[in-house]
Formats: sequence, structure tokens, C-alpha cells
Amino acid sequence: PLEIIEQDYAVFVHLLDANNTIVTQQDAMPVGNTYPTSLWQPGEFIIDEYYFPNVDATDLTIELGWYLQSTGYRLSLTVLPSGQIEDSLEISPNWP
Repeated sequence: PLEIIEQDYAVFVHLLDANNTIVTQQDAMPVGNTYPTSLWQPGEFIIDEYYFPNVDATDLTIELGWYLQSTGYRLSLTVLPSGQIEDSLEISPNWP
């Protein structure tokens, strides 16, 4: 992070089909529920991995983002290069 994060956020990772329907998902605090965002230090790099065994992800889109578990409020993300503000990031199979 670039600065101290005062609240604990959870990550959502959705796998979407061609109709934008969630095929499967995982929601968790970072690093397998072991490293809350309020403990992160500025400049620190955090690796947070998610596995979806037995899922054919060939034609699926990944949607991910951050939210407060207590309220469900999603953090806003700036998606470049357009600068459009969204509450999730999608990565499609055709994403360059």
C-alpha cells in the first residue's frame, strides 16, 4: 500500500461465464485470512493467491475487487487507461 489502511478489507474473486454469471467465487481477508489490511505497512508488497481447482477457466472472465465485510461496501478502483472509476476489475481470456 501507499499509506496506512485503517480498516480491514476483504477480497472478492469471481469467475464469470460469457453471460456474466458467477460460476464460482472466493471471498476472504488477504493471505488466507491471516493478514488483515489494517496491519499492512506502506511500501510493503503482499502476495495473495487464489486457487479454483476443477474449474475449466478457458472461457471465463476474472472479476476482482475489495470490500468491507461489515457493510459490503466496495472500494472504488480506477481502471486505466480510460480513467473510468469502477468497483471491480475484470480480466478476460482475450485480455492482452
